[in-house]
Amino acid sequence: MKKTSKQLRVLYAVGPEDVIAAYKHWKHGTESPLQVSIPYSSQFYEVCQSLNIQGYVIAQSAIKQVVKDDKFVIKRLPILVNRAHGIFYHIHHIWNGLYLLVCAVKFRASVCIASSGTTHWFMWRLFSLLRIKVIPSVHCVLWRHFGHQTLGEKLTLKLGASLFSSNCTATLAVSNQITKQIAQLTQNHHQPVHEFTPTYCRQDFAHINKANLNASIFRVLYAGRIEHDKGVFDLLQIAKRFQSEGLRNIVFDICGEGSAFDELCQEVTDSRLEANYQCHGHCTKLGC
Repeated sequence: MKKTSKQLRVLYAVGPEDVIAAYKHWKHGTESPLQVSIPYSSQFYEVCQSLNIQGYVIAQSAIKQVVKDDKFVIKRLPILVNRAHGIFYHIHHIWNGLYLLVCAVKFRASVCIASSGTTHWFMWRLFSLLRIKVIPSVHCVLWRHFGHQTLGEKLTLKLGASLFSSNCTATLAVSNQITKQIAQLTQNHHQPVHEFTPTYCRQDFAHINKANLNASIFRVLYAGRIEHDKGVFDLLQIAKRFQSEGLRNIVFDICGEGSAFDELCQEVTDSRLEANYQCHGHCTKLGC
């Protein structure tokens, strides 16, 4: 009797993407208005369906949501959300790694796709010890190119180096800068790195007018999460500098939500910059 191949079971650990909304749109063949690019989770669902893969998606969220069908288990869990600082930040990340490991074992995962920020990279080495193949999906540089690394950052990078050198099957990297850092971290002895970029629908940009650089108002758009480490407060400092220099024709449009949104809005109000630094909150790709 011919032996049948074992079905592939893949756990996909992601950040704060709304993987359930993306799933519903993918299921109905519609585009998600929540993201400008095609959601990575939607592409994951498509691959699982085409290759007959059992998928388990776990994402970070402020609320708990669960969706199940015969092909997928999809969860958004507040347990993965991190607002800690200092040593508690690292404890939280280690806890997340252990939680994901338990989920992978219970799911009998063959492969884990590990996105940036879900746990420390060195925690994924535990998965490989249990013969679960790991594919890091790196969306952010491993360290700030021009910034000073803290002792904690240096230690976690040193501990995580072997993941990229020998404990993973391959690595997905969203930029060439990440690829270079992996090579530097591992002294050029690493598993294959495959670079990828976001995928966009051409029709979403077909009717956007070309920017008029000679207009009386120069507008700068920020689209992303409103957090201290995302640069929005740096942009605010730039806006303050422009204000002090009498430059009133530069406007920053800040689109997005996050844990620092209220704090940012209050600082804008206190600085009397509402006209030049406008916080729009969450916006879909169709507008605010």
